[in-house]
Amino acid sequence: SGDWSSDVCSSDLVADIKWDLSDLFISLEDPQIEVSLNQVQKEAEVFVKTYKGTMKTLNASQLKNAYQTLEAIYTPFYKISQYVHLVYAEDTQNTQAKQMVAKIEEAGSTLSNQMVFFDLELGQLSESAFSALIADDALAPYIYPLEHTYKNAKYHLSRSEEHTSELQSPDHLVCRLLLEK
Repeated sequence: SGDWSSDVCSSDLVADIKWDLSDLFISLEDPQIEVSLNQVQKEAEVFVKTYKGTMKTLNASQLKNAYQTLEAIYTPFYKISQYVHLVYAEDTQNTQAKQMVAKIEEAGSTLSNQMVFFDLELGQLSESAFSALIADDALAPYIYPLEHTYKNAKYHLSRSEEHTSELQSPDHLVCRLLLEK
């Protein structure tokens, strides 16, 4: 027929698209989603207790361990987030998927609030301390995020300003609830 884009994008073809997401989770009811979310939260709390207020005292090996721990916390969270968003993308009318997207976005906001200290404290390192850290080969895999964080530190708000900003975000559930009253 005439226009190839109308043929390719017809609703009949799009309606038939279903991704096999079973490598991530079985379904939105998969209990592993909740188990993983709870584990992420517990590990984030331990991370905060372990590292908050200590960035200025960490050597390169300890900072590398902190980065590896962050990766171990965020990786399962991103897996859940990707799964939920892909399920939602398949059917944006799916109420359960919408609810899960909201839950994951709230969990992501909470996680972000917990971890904001990490970049703030790294950005407060003296130039000599920062230079010593990035000169150490142990941090070679993390040079980009380190340099990016340090370079952009002048744009960081204080912890209380960051927290207030996050709470005022239209994506934050508490903010939405307060605004609705």
